[in-house]
Amino acid sequence: MSEQVEVVPVEVPPVAKIESQLRMVPIEQVIPYDNNPRRIPQSAIDAVAESIRRYGWQQPIVVDPQMVIIVGHTRRLAAMQLGHTEVPILVTDLPEAKAREYRLVDNRTGEMTGWDHDALVMELREFEHDLLQTFFPDMDLELELVSGSTGPSEDELKWAQEKAQRVKGATEASQHTTNVTCPSCAGVFAVRTRSLPGMNEKLVEEIARGEA
Repeated sequence: MSEQVEVVPVEVPPVAKIESQLRMVPIEQVIPYDNNPRRIPQSAIDAVAESIRRYGWQQPIVVDPQMVIIVGHTRRLAAMQLGHTEVPILVTDLPEAKAREYRLVDNRTGEMTGWDHDALVMELREFEHDLLQTFFPDMDLELELVSGSTGPSEDELKWAQEKAQRVKGATEASQHTTNVTCPSCAGVFAVRTRSLPGMNEKLVEEIARGEA
């Protein structure tokens, strides 16, 4: 007999409609929100301005029907710094309360992400140095170390191959069978090992017993 599962209906909010498609408007028509709790340092304005200069407008400024900014205060300031007279906007028909919520949530969610440090370093090493100085100045020193590192030269590889060919195989005297006790199941297993220089069978046994 199969267990019956109670299905609880979930209220899904409707998708916010866009009152108009992307359009350009004079920048003076876009009104900043007076009580915007987000503080915007000059360094952020400079970075966004440089991003717009390099890549163009890939994100519009989102405004309400009264042309008050919901998302995009930094983009507006960056556009002013660049001397733009027009900016792209999207007008949303979100109710006023929802627009105020979204203004806060959009800023907050941007703070919730982080970087995979190792992946970031490896990704950034592919880009030009001036881009790194502009957008990732705190990574410059580490990237210089990573980018400056090189693989082995042909001479080094040849030397390593010659050394490997001269290494003799392990002698029978240097090989041992050591009993190892598993810490989880207490089972004893025989493991074939090879001694390091200066090791002997007696010392291996002492190490196995925890006496050395």
